[in-house]
Amino acid sequence: TQKTFAYSSDPKQFVSEVVNETKKILEEKTKLESISKTEIKSNRVHYLGFNDDLPNKLQELGFVYDSSVRRSKDRIDENEMGYFKYGNLIEFPITIMDAYLFTHMKIKEEQIIPTFESTLKLGRAVNDSFNVITVIWHDNVLKMKGGRMYKEILEYLTSQDDVSILRGIDLASMINSKK
Repeated sequence: TQKTFAYSSDPKQFVSEVVNETKKILEEKTKLESISKTEIKSNRVHYLGFNDDLPNKLQELGFVYDSSVRRSKDRIDENEMGYFKYGNLIEFPITIMDAYLFTHMKIKEEQIIPTFESTLKLGRAVNDSFNVITVIWHDNVLKMKGGRMYKEILEYLTSQDDVSILRGIDLASMINSKK
């Protein structure tokens, strides 16, 4: 049978509709698992469409972690770091996202590494033994002004003795093993 999928021309409206229904989240998860031939254990809602019911829905569907939370569009502070537990689900708030740096914070290309430096300094001050800074850098910006700084960002981060770059699932496993 042929299925027809209808959605609003406003992508934010579409995201809102999907996030509010467990069945729609499951449909998307199942499609991705079918295409990728991999169990999907993580989630990030586009446009950061987080709501208070989302963690329960994600746990119910077997997700291990989510990164759909960002409390501010125009600053980086301690509320955007670390992690939160919702039952068995770990929420990694987004600390730095390219779209917010360039659009809302108006960060210029030459300010990107200093922004990462100040973010790490803040993270160390918040918790000098263990902290999480979540970075989202979209692939479509890699050749754009600002976005092309990705290589320099990775070089800077890997030059720091107290920084490890991990996949979210590996970090979640590490946190869960500390129970």
